[in-house]
Amino acid sequence: MGSIRNRIKFIIVLLTVSLVQGLNAQSEGKTNLDFLSLPATTKGLALGGLTTTAIANDIALSLESPALFGKEQNGQLSFSYVNLMKDNHFATVAYGRQVGERGAWSVGIRSLSYGSLSGRDIYGRQTGDFSVQDFMLQGAYSYELTDYLRAGLSIKGVYSAMAEYKRYALASDIGLNYFTEDNERSIGLSVHNLGAVFTPYLDRGTYATPWDIRLGFSQKLSHAPFMIHLTAYHLRPKLAQEFTPEKLSLGAKFLRHLLIGVEYVPNKNFWLAVGINPRLMQDFKELRGTKLSGLSCGVGFNQANYRVALAVRAYDSSFWALMATFSTDFGLFNRM
Repeated sequence: MGSIRNRIKFIIVLLTVSLVQGLNAQSEGKTNLDFLSLPATTKGLALGGLTTTAIANDIALSLESPALFGKEQNGQLSFSYVNLMKDNHFATVAYGRQVGERGAWSVGIRSLSYGSLSGRDIYGRQTGDFSVQDFMLQGAYSYELTDYLRAGLSIKGVYSAMAEYKRYALASDIGLNYFTEDNERSIGLSVHNLGAVFTPYLDRGTYATPWDIRLGFSQKLSHAPFMIHLTAYHLRPKLAQEFTPEKLSLGAKFLRHLLIGVEYVPNKNFWLAVGINPRLMQDFKELRGTKLSGLSCGVGFNQANYRVALAVRAYDSSFWALMATFSTDFGLFNRM
């Protein structure tokens, strides 16, 4: 049990904060805020991990892109939770309100706790346990520029702690979404994590955050209740180079920056989705993952005043991440 527990903890740290790499990168004038790229919604997780184009009645999509929420989520509150293992917890909370005829604002929280880790010195001797945690508070605003085009902006404050080390950052996301209801086509463009880390773990100045560009396309089939989702990410040339091993073929390198999802939507009260993350497939192949590594799926049920959704992703045979979301509308606020 101890070896399995340590292996899972290693995988979680590798996929999220990447502590060792983050500390080394800061010594080179870089920083690392990987937890901001964790799936923020069950819909995003089910479609591969990220989305810039999903159109759904879920205020938590404001954490995916500030252009994916609006007045239709007026008074909506959403909770999402993932138990990565016994003492590793990831949660998101989001709430939104309409502003005027075309605007809306939202607030959101991401919280990731790694529990208690065992510290050791360079000789392998135990120095005591320490905790690791990440926290983000976001405020966002969206506005309908036309009946088909929406723009959004979010500002995020980030706090991270690892033992006695603390880190603070300020970043922003900018998003655009074009959606036509007649043919149910969605096109999204977003820039994420533009900002700076003001007090890195290693106190050596202020550094720019690793910002990213994402582009997405979603299209419902004309004669079937299916929607195809494609999301390209890490499109900033510097990130594309850092996250692409040289030994891969050209096709494999291309797939590392693409998420592929298929969604079955027979009516407004139900959805079922499956997604593929080729980058995770490739990375976990090196870590002896299973053939299911990088695959995800999800299901959601929508009612008049509340929604419930579940999504799961496979990493390897001993680690599956399950996310649950519950969102509700406050009728009291809607009547004010």
